[in-house]
Amino acid sequence: MTFIIKQADFPEDTQTLETLIHEYVSWLDMDLTSRGFYAEMAHIETVFSPPGGLFLIARCDGVAAGCVGLKRLPSHTAEIKRLYVKPAFRGQQLGRQLLNALFEKAAEHAIERLILDAVPQTVKAQRLYEEMGFRQIEAYYSDPVPGTRFYEIDITPREAVADKAQGGSGTRSAAERRWLTCETQVKIRAACAFTS
Repeated sequence: MTFIIKQADFPEDTQTLETLIHEYVSWLDMDLTSRGFYAEMAHIETVFSPPGGLFLIARCDGVAAGCVGLKRLPSHTAEIKRLYVKPAFRGQQLGRQLLNALFEKAAEHAIERLILDAVPQTVKAQRLYEEMGFRQIEAYYSDPVPGTRFYEIDITPREAVADKAQGGSGTRSAAERRWLTCETQVKIRAACAFTS
């Protein structure tokens, strides 16, 4: 299968994205009220539009196959939201492709650190996170669902860090950021091949 991964364009993609997210929540079979899910969904076009956030949608032959979102937080940090692959498209490495594409977009928006929470139902996703270099951290909000795990990954290219340490700005051109981001992904064993 060949997947095309693109950033959601509102309002054209609103209904498609809402359908994917509601499928995901239905699959989780849990109440997300305490995490602000319904308020977030009521303002999805605002919450997940740059610079505050974004969503990526994967399609196969024009059919929506999966999604993943990014919500900006302070200090060059963002939270990964709603990584979901529809059952018919699982087993094709689409989850990995979505995360790779999200790393790229995060770097374009000067995000250096990504965090996420993973409820017990997402065992396969948790294995993927760990394979891609995410590490477990302490909970970053109170009263999580029992068994929830929290992860982070630093996506700052080492060359940019070294540049800052030597008194430079740490900034790169779009082309340099793209190459460095991919190099970082290789370092954490994540493939750089995706369509965006």
